[in-house]
Amino acid sequence: MLYHGLVIEGRPWVQVKSNVAREYPKIQYTAWTFWPVVGWVNHLYVPLQFHVIFYSIIACYW
Repeated sequence: MLYHGLVIEGRPWVQVKSNVAREYPKIQYTAWTFWPVVGWVNHLYVPLQFHVIFYSIIACYW
């Protein structure tokens, strides 16, 4: 979020800081609810040799 706001979008630091303070808790909560489910599905249904590939595919869409 910091790199994207500062470098790619060219926003000033104050605006990026306020955006992170506003958006980060929502993003973190979503990650805390999403990734444990992905891990559960991965370990329960995905064969061992595909664990890393499964996580990588999900992370690309995350």
